[in-house]
Amino acid sequence: MIVIDTVRIYFPQDLIHEVDLISEVPTILCDVTSHSNNDRVWYSGKLKNLSWSVRKDGISISGSLTKYICGNNYTNMNQETLNNAIDQLSSYFGVDLTIGRITQLDFGINLNCKEAPMNYFKCLGSSPYYKSRSVNNSTLSYSNRSRTKLFYDKLKQMKATNVFIPEKFIGLNILRFEVRYRKKAFKYFGRKELRVKDLLTSSFHKRLKEQLFKEFSSIQTVLLPSISKEIITTASIFGDQLIALAIEQLGMDVIYDLVDSCTNMDSQNKTRSRQRCMKVLKKFHHNNDESLYDELTINFIKELKKI
Repeated sequence: MIVIDTVRIYFPQDLIHEVDLISEVPTILCDVTSHSNNDRVWYSGKLKNLSWSVRKDGISISGSLTKYICGNNYTNMNQETLNNAIDQLSSYFGVDLTIGRITQLDFGINLNCKEAPMNYFKCLGSSPYYKSRSVNNSTLSYSNRSRTKLFYDKLKQMKATNVFIPEKFIGLNILRFEVRYRKKAFKYFGRKELRVKDLLTSSFHKRLKEQLFKEFSSIQTVLLPSISKEIITTASIFGDQLIALAIEQLGMDVIYDLVDSCTNMDSQNKTRSRQRCMKVLKKFHHNNDESLYDELTINFIKELKKI
């Protein structure tokens, strides 16, 4: 299976009338802390790496399922292992977790690369529908209101959080590609909401792989313009080279934002403007990083086929 990392599960009281969550669940758990604010009372605690909170209206559980099951968040789980874990958690909390509602789902894949993970960031450009692209320390991230996708140095992250690194990983360049969906993004799975039971089906696992591929392949490679006076023979070519220079200086994200802000231009012409920018960029470029991008793409497809 794909690595299923952080999952946030909400279990409303109205789904299980036979159990009074606020009075019964805390009594069967360890490491319980009580909280109060005015007339509100709730309880929280930890179960291994999972955080839980019990309120009058329901119970919420969040954390990495892979880490809870395998002790780490880089191992690919099989379907049977995941089923057993959900059964175990259901027994522990005394509720059928399979009908719980998922409000956040993080999933990803680990890539063993030839070069250091950060070397690949320079060949990864903008991504449609993601307004933000940023590099922070050893992480490249894309985000919008309901989705985030990121690349980061997995071993560096494990060292920073004092996670045990298996001997077979030492000396490798592990690039993690991870996608984080909040519930508004579940429409990309063709549904308004997700339940825990959805994670236990092979058909949904297939959808996860498809979505992971779409998110990866939608990232555009960085194309660096190379302007040559010798090829400028018409006003049209001159104009196109100026567009290429503007994209190089400002970045495609800024150009797309500029197109979107042209309120007097209809949607069809905005689309044509974006298409022209991409056409110009592909025509006038010199990209020394194409080999890095190609290697990363081939590596991603190979690893995705394994799971």
